Amino acid sequence: MADIYIVYAREDEAIAEKLYSCLSGQWNVWWDDEIVGDVGEVIESEVPKAGCILPIISSASRGKPPVIDEMILGRKYKKPIIPIKIDDSEAPYGFGTLRCIEMKSWCGEEDHPGFVKLKRRLLKIVSQRESPKRPGFIANNRLRLPTLFLSVSSYNTQLEPADAMRMLRMFKVPAVLVSAYDLIEKHDSDKRYDPSDLIKQLVNYKKEGGFILIDSGNYEKNRLGDKSWKVKNLKDALAKVPHDWAFCYDNLEPSKSKKKLINELIKTVLQNQKFTNGAMLPIVHAPKLAKGGYQLKYVPAIIREISEELGSPLIAIPERELGGGLIARARMIKSIRQELNKLPYYQAIHVLGTGNPWTIAVLAAAGADTFDGLEWCRYVIDKESEVINHFHLFDLYSILDDSEIGYSAKTIFENLKYYTAFRSLMWEYYSQGNIEAHVQGVLGKKAFNILKVQYPELFE
Repeated sequence: MADIYIVYAREDEAIAEKLYSCLSGQWNVWWDDEIVGDVGEVIESEVPKAGCILPIISSASRGKPPVIDEMILGRKYKKPIIPIKIDDSEAPYGFGTLRCIEMKSWCGEEDHPGFVKLKRRLLKIVSQRESPKRPGFIANNRLRLPTLFLSVSSYNTQLEPADAMRMLRMFKVPAVLVSAYDLIEKHDSDKRYDPSDLIKQLVNYKKEGGFILIDSGNYEKNRLGDKSWKVKNLKDALAKVPHDWAFCYDNLEPSKSKKKLINELIKTVLQNQKFTNGAMLPIVHAPKLAKGGYQLKYVPAIIREISEELGSPLIAIPERELGGGLIARARMIKSIRQELNKLPYYQAIHVLGTGNPWTIAVLAAAGADTFDGLEWCRYVIDKESEVINHFHLFDLYSILDDSEIGYSAKTIFENLKYYTAFRSLMWEYYSQGNIEAHVQGVLGKKAFNILKVQYPELFE
């Protein structure tokens, strides 16, 4: 018995095949490519047993008697019918009142808005048999998972933002996170900050195919105590710079009421969405406890409910708000992922402020998908142990001749070489399903064995 029965015209076979392929991981899907024997007898046998009917509506299908007959048969047996429109054609006569799902531009992407909407509708009708699996790519196949956004910020780093972008362009990094705080001109009592060079670098990076995610600027505001930074500044920054996605103007002191927190965050994202033509992404901050730490009990459910309401390509949470240590944080990410597995689509999780290789490896194994970090321009990475250390210790890791480009530039150059190799190796391991091997390779045998003892369920 099929959960889903696909109806289509022969001209739309390519779309039907993609639909079958993308849905089969979670449901039992039937289409007439499986027919053995008399076509009419098989169809009359399968439709009554199906959980729902998915007709593909197009200029080719709406006038085809077999397509209409199968839809009529589905209605006869009181089957839910969810029409999928792949062009501007209307549903056949007699089916015009059905709510159609627009999928005109769909080419098989798991995160396409229409496809996500379809899966939501399906879950209300037929239970999924398998949890959604992490896709290889999101953002119209522009971001490979898991991935790291190398961050750019003026706060407590070894490079000015414009110089940082020059180096990231030189290394052709696929994705960057830039703070909106550094995209606005500022005047202090003793100096003036001009973002024009950074903006020029970002414009060129975008033209070269780079993916730009803009942060709200509240990280810098909080660290520097800048009370002048407001939501209007984020709006102005987004208007100046070409970008793909942006994080909303997040509330660092969220309500302790679960319902109020969810409603306020959804309202913020929808209001901020007007600032951009790209996706506006939510940041979930956990409520603070009076004695220190964070109230994490409802965070997984909060993230799931926000996903259900907004359908955002990413939902972010700061690493520091996931728990006290790395193992506690991994447990929280896994709890969030388990809650999100109740959804019919895959919701990607972003962990803010995580550029440490050990942390990326462990949290990715637990279920996180994307990360951002300033470690590449704030510390030094030991390529042998994959441990970060103070910036001034690089000359103890490698023979250093800084006579030509200087100590800082040489150190950051080596860091970028490391992260380029780290990202490529992570993709290779994940594409082969060797997640445990990747974590062991990054942590080393001793730390990996401790992790396995402390958290044996991580790889289950």
